[in-house]
Amino acid sequence: PTPSPSNTPSDTATPPPTPSATPTLTPAATSKPQVTCRNPKKGWIGFKRQKRCNKKTGDACGPTTIWVMKGDGSQQAPMCDPGDYRWALEKDRTHPDGTWYVDVARNKGNDIRRVYLDGRKEWIIVNNRSDWDPVLSADGWWLAWVTNRNANDEIYIKTMDFQDQNQRRLTVNEWEWDKHPTWSPDGRSIAFYSNRADTLDEATRQIWIMDVVNDQGQNLRNISQRPGQVDTDPVWVAHLA
Repeated sequence: PTPSPSNTPSDTATPPPTPSATPTLTPAATSKPQVTCRNPKKGWIGFKRQKRCNKKTGDACGPTTIWVMKGDGSQQAPMCDPGDYRWALEKDRTHPDGTWYVDVARNKGNDIRRVYLDGRKEWIIVNNRSDWDPVLSADGWWLAWVTNRNANDEIYIKTMDFQDQNQRRLTVNEWEWDKHPTWSPDGRSIAFYSNRADTLDEATRQIWIMDVVNDQGQNLRNISQRPGQVDTDPVWVAHLA
């Protein structure tokens, strides 16, 4: 008999390969750019900073750098152009209309005077003790300065009205000193530097702020808060170049 044809395939079919899952690439985390310097803005405070070398006295050493921070002490960074700091210092003692400024007459007992651009001079503060660091408010109406008439370096204010002889004392210390006042743009607060102690538990030169309320300094607080640094000579930026 003739054998019937077989239906068995000569070769076994190979199943198609199972596609592999495409790996998901996880993007690398993007780090925020490191802030190397900041430009001052209106309402920010420029100041000088040095490394603190003596923990007992707070004395500084090393080079002086110019820094800037917000009015609450945040976002501290080196100032990109230190010339902006020097410009702000000049503005701090110059009347808004630019016709006169205040300075200290070194040859007359460190008294404070008003100097007009045409050469005229008028005495503002005259006494037998030293007065220095005079600065004007942004509107040119208030004067703040430092005096040692109380044995310590204290901050005083008065109006620029010659009829007003009321010199208001804002700070009262036993042994500490307060120096280099500067008005906030709105005229409601004054920044300064002091060697007074607070939560740092030791005296060091730091930037402080006080509110001026009813001709008195109130709510004093340290805003630089850097025990390893010596911070001095603040200037509150009220004008921009």
